[in-house]
Amino acid sequence: MKKHLFLFLIFLLGLTSISAQTTYYVMEESTGEGTSWSDPGDLQAMIVKAVAGDQIWVAAGTYQPISPLYFELKEGVKIYGGFSGVETQLSERDWIENESILKGTGTGNLVVRNYMNNLTSATLLDGFTITGANRASSDGGGIYNNTSSPSYNNCIVTGNIGNYGAGVFNKFSTSVFTNVTITNNTSAKSGAGMYNDNASPMLKNVIISNNTSSEFGGGMRNHMSSSPTLVNVLIKNNQSVKGAGIYNSGGSNPTLTNLTISGNIATSTVEGGAGIYNLDSSPLVRNTIIWGNIVTVGSVSVFDEATSVTSYSNCLIENGTVAGGIISNANPLFVDALAGDYNLQSGSPAINVGNNDFVTGINHDLANNLRIAGTSVDLGVFEKNMTTTDNINLQSFDTEINVYPNHVTDKLYIDTNLFVKELYLFDITGHKVKQLNMVENSVNLNDIRSGIYLVKIILNGGQKTVKIFKL
Repeated sequence: MKKHLFLFLIFLLGLTSISAQTTYYVMEESTGEGTSWSDPGDLQAMIVKAVAGDQIWVAAGTYQPISPLYFELKEGVKIYGGFSGVETQLSERDWIENESILKGTGTGNLVVRNYMNNLTSATLLDGFTITGANRASSDGGGIYNNTSSPSYNNCIVTGNIGNYGAGVFNKFSTSVFTNVTITNNTSAKSGAGMYNDNASPMLKNVIISNNTSSEFGGGMRNHMSSSPTLVNVLIKNNQSVKGAGIYNSGGSNPTLTNLTISGNIATSTVEGGAGIYNLDSSPLVRNTIIWGNIVTVGSVSVFDEATSVTSYSNCLIENGTVAGGIISNANPLFVDALAGDYNLQSGSPAINVGNNDFVTGINHDLANNLRIAGTSVDLGVFEKNMTTTDNINLQSFDTEINVYPNHVTDKLYIDTNLFVKELYLFDITGHKVKQLNMVENSVNLNDIRSGIYLVKIILNGGQKTVKIFKL
C-alpha cells in the first residue's frame, strides 16, 4: 500500500511539473537568465528557452533580431509586450503607454518570420509595434506567415516595405488578428496592408489604413482561393491602381461583416474598383458600408470582373442599385470622414437596419461599444450610441457639454459654456496616460497612440468622463 501511495505521489508531481508554466522577462540590451525583472534576458534567447505553455513578458523598448535576422515565434509560447518592468500581473501592463517595438534590421530582412513551422493559435504575439522591414523585391515585411497560423493581438504593423504584403503576408495560414492596426506600409506590387495567398485568416476589430500598393489591393489582396473572414474592420485611405480597399482574385471569396470601407483611392485609367475589385472572385458582404472612395475611372464602390458575383446582405453601397441585399445608396452621414470619424450621425440610413444574425457572438463594435445598441445592429464598424456621439447632459448642473469627434486623429474638441479646470486621459485599464492642457476649445492628441481612452473633464460645477477612440 505504501509503495502504491509513493508511486501515486510521484505521478502527481510529474503532472505538476508537466503543467507548470514559466514566465521569462525581457528588457533592452539584457543578457540575463530572464527569471525576473531584476535579471531580464534577451528576447531571442528567451524564445529559444521557452516551451509550450510559457509566457515571455517584454518591457518597453526597441528590439532587433541578431541571429537569425528575424524573430520567429514558438508553438504554444505567448509573448506579451507593453511592460514598464515592475509588473507582477499580466493585467497590470499598458501596451499603449509602454511601447515594445520589434524592428527590422535592414534591407532584405523580415521582422517576424514563421516559415513552415506549423504554428497554431496557441501561439501568441500581443502588444507590439512591428516596423522597419525593407524588402522591396521580396514577399512579406512586418509579419510573414507561411504554413503557420499564430495569433496576433493588440499589435500595430507600420512603416514596412515589401513586394507583396509589406505589412502582413499570409500563405497557407489561418492566423487570427484581433485589435490590430495595419497602417502606412508600402508594397511594390500588391497587398500593402495584407496579402493572402491560399490563406484564410480571421480579422476582428482591425484597422487597415494609409497603405499604398503600386499595383493592386492597397489595403488587402486575397489571391488563389484566399477567403478570409473580416468582422468590425475599418479599411480607409489606402491607395493602389485597382481595388484600393480590397482586391480579390483567383477564386477568393472573403466574408465581410460590418466593415466600413471609405476614403480609398484607385488610380487606374480604365476600371478601378476603389472600394473592392473582384476578379473571378465572389465575396459575401454583410452589414457593410462602402462609401466615399475615389476612383479615376470606374466604380467608386465594387467592381465585378469575369465570373465574379458579389453577394450583398443589408448593405449601404455608394452608387449601388437598391436591390439584392443593397438596402440603400444614400449618404451614411458619417460624423466627419475627413477627420477620420466614421461614427454615424443621428438620422443616418445605416442605423438599425443590419441583420442581427450576422453578429451572433460579436458583442462589441470597433470602439468597444455594445454591438447592438437599438433594435437591430447598425451597418459599418461603429454602433450609434448616444453616450459617445451626442450631447452629454451633465447631471450635476444645468449645462451641456459636447465632445467631438469620438474617433479622433489629432484634435479633440470640448464645447461647453463652463470653464474647463482640468482634463485627464486614461486608457481602458484605468491607467492615467497624461494630463491635458486646453488650447482654446481643443486638445492635441497627435502624440497619443491608437486605442480606446477615457477623457475625464473637470469643470466649474461638475465633471464628466467620455470614451473616445484614437485612430
